[in-house]
Amino acid sequence: MLILGTVALLLAGNLWRISQPPRPDPRMVSLAVRATVYALPTATPWVIEVTRVITATVMVAPTPVLADANTPAPPTTATPTLAPATAVTPGCPGVTRR
Repeated sequence: MLILGTVALLLAGNLWRISQPPRPDPRMVSLAVRATVYALPTATPWVIEVTRVITATVMVAPTPVLADANTPAPPTTATPTLAPATAVTPGCPGVTRR
């Protein structure tokens, strides 16, 4: 009777061990983790290029003012003029600015 109980216990232990999934190899788990971490996408670097510079100037025309006969008119001043088109850039001999 003792032998029958021992055989039944060993058979039950073997059947339980066979029904369990195999344990993963720790080296394979570590390899999978490293592969996943290093395979994550990184942010794409953006390159911004300036192709042209636009300068917008606003010309404001003075509004006509009805002057009274008793009110003196303000003196008129000359409008400022722009610098010549080929001015020499300070600090850079031989370089002209357009």
